[in-house]
Amino acid sequence: MIKNRNLKLRKLPSLYSIFAAAGLAILIFANLASGKPCASDSIGNPVITVECGKAPSATMDSSGRLWVTFVHDNNVYIAHSDTLGRSFSDPVQVNHQQESIEFNGENRPKILIADDGTILLSWTLKTSNRFTGEIRFTRSRSGGKKFEPVRTINDDNLFTGHRFESLFLTESQHLYVTWIDKRDLETSKMSNIAYSGAAIYYAVSDDLGASWSPNYRVAHNSCECCRIATASRGESDVAILWRHIFEDSIRDHAISTINPSGKQIPIDRATVDNWQINACPHHGPAMTGTSNDDEFHMAWFSNGTSNQGINYAKYSFNEQVSYNKAQIDARPGAGHPDLANIAGALHLVWKGFDGERTELLHQVSYDGGANWTPRRLLYTTTENSDYPLLVSFKKKVYLSWHSDEHGYRFDELTSDPTLSPHKILPFTSKTLSTIRANFKGKPFLMNLWSVDCAPCRIELEMIGKLKAKHPNFPIAIISTDSIKNYETSREILEDYGLENVTTWAFAESFVEPIRHSIDNTWFGELPRTYFYNDQNQREAHSGVLTQEQLDRFSKLVLAP
Repeated sequence: MIKNRNLKLRKLPSLYSIFAAAGLAILIFANLASGKPCASDSIGNPVITVECGKAPSATMDSSGRLWVTFVHDNNVYIAHSDTLGRSFSDPVQVNHQQESIEFNGENRPKILIADDGTILLSWTLKTSNRFTGEIRFTRSRSGGKKFEPVRTINDDNLFTGHRFESLFLTESQHLYVTWIDKRDLETSKMSNIAYSGAAIYYAVSDDLGASWSPNYRVAHNSCECCRIATASRGESDVAILWRHIFEDSIRDHAISTINPSGKQIPIDRATVDNWQINACPHHGPAMTGTSNDDEFHMAWFSNGTSNQGINYAKYSFNEQVSYNKAQIDARPGAGHPDLANIAGALHLVWKGFDGERTELLHQVSYDGGANWTPRRLLYTTTENSDYPLLVSFKKKVYLSWHSDEHGYRFDELTSDPTLSPHKILPFTSKTLSTIRANFKGKPFLMNLWSVDCAPCRIELEMIGKLKAKHPNFPIAIISTDSIKNYETSREILEDYGLENVTTWAFAESFVEPIRHSIDNTWFGELPRTYFYNDQNQREAHSGVLTQEQLDRFSKLVLAP
C-alpha cells in the first residue's frame, strides 16, 4: 500500500540572489570542444565521433579517465578521453551486430566502470511493435578493446515492453539493471483484467554481469515512459524513484529500495503534485543521496494542480515524508532536471525555454536543499539539444551535454568558496531587503553578533541548541565583523553547531549605511536580535535574550 500525503511546495525565491551582483556566481571551466559540422571520409560516409553521436552518456573511472557511450547508425560505441573531453580515442563498436537501439533524452545507453576496470553497458533494443523492447547488456574486461556477446536481461520471453532501463553499481560492486516492464499488462489482458500502465522490474548481478538473478518485480502500475532515478542506499542496496500511476490517473512519484535478495520492500509516495493525466509525460525524475542512507534529494517535473514545473524536495525513508520542498522553475518549457551531491554542494541542472531559445540552467545549494544560489545560465541554443546529465568524480561535478550547436560538452561546474555554508557570505546595505523578501510569509529569527562580544556567545549557544532540536528552524545570522576575518567567525559558529546556518558578515568598509539599512534606531549594541512574524513585522531586542523570549518566539514559528 502506498501512503498518500498532502505535500505542497512553497515557492522558493533564491535566498542567495544578492550575490549575483557581487560576482559570486557559479563559474564554468569549459572544455575546448565546440559545435562543428560532422566530418565525412573520402567517399562521403560520416566519421564516427562522440561529437556527432546520439544520446551520449558519460562516466569516469578511478584514474579520472572519461568514458562516453553513444549511438550511431544502429550501433553502440564507446570512446575515452584523458583530457576531459578535449579529445577522444577512436570509438569502439560495442554490439557485434547492428540492432535497433532506442535513444532519446529519457532512454539512452548507459555506461559504468567497475573498481577492477570492467566496462559495463546497457541499453534498450527496440523490437518491431510500437512500445516494445528488450533490455540489453554487455561488458568489456579488456579496457574497451572488445566486448562480450550482448545479452538480454529480461527473462520472460514475451514480445512486449521492456524499456527505460537504469544501470547502477553499488559500493559492494553489485550491479543492478532496473526497467519499465509490461509483462503483467499482457497477463492481465489474457485474463480480461484492467491494468494501468506498466511495472517496475530489476535484476542484479554479484559478479559484474557474468551472471544475473531472476527478474524481480518492485511495483505494479508505473508510468510507461519516464526514466527511473537510482541512488546508493548503503553498500549493496539501491533507492529507486519513478513516476507512478495512482488512483484517478494521478501520475506522481513513488520511491522504494531494491536489494540483492529480491526481497519485496514497501513502496511509498514521494511526491504529491496531483497531476491527473492519461498520457505519457516523458519526464523522469532525478535523485541523489546524502550522508544519511535514509535521506535522498529529488528533483522532478510536474504539471499537477498542487505543483508545476521543476520541483525539489528531500525524502526521508525513516519519516516517510518529503521536506525542504521548493519550486525551482515554473516557466513553461522547464524540464528534465539532474542532481549531484558532492563536497557539501548539491548541484541541480535543467533545461528551460525563454520563448525563443533553449536554456541550460544550474543552481547549487550549500545547506542540503534549504536554500539555493541564483540560477546560472550555462548555455543557450536555438538548435536541437539533449538533456543535461551530471557526472561526479572525487570532489568535482561535471556537466555532460550535447547539442547540435555546441557539440558535446564535458564541463567542470564549480563555485566561489564564499558561497559555502562553511564560509561567511557578504552582507551589504542591500542584503536585508532580499532576506526579508525570501522569508516573506513565514516568521524567522535574525541575530547580529561579533567575535569580540562575549554576551553574543551566550546567545549563539542558545540558538545552537534551538537549531539542534529543530534543524529546519528559520534563522539568519549576521556578523558585524569584516568578511575579511570570516575564518574566525566560522570557527566560533562551528563551536555552537551553527556551521550550516546561512550566515553573513559585513562586506563594506563604511558600516554606517549597513547599520542604517538594518534599523535606523539601532546604534550598534550587541547582541541584537529581531523576531520577524509571518507579515514581515518585527520586534527588536538588544542584549542577551532570555530563554523565555526565545521559547515564546519558537512556539509561534513551530505552531502547526
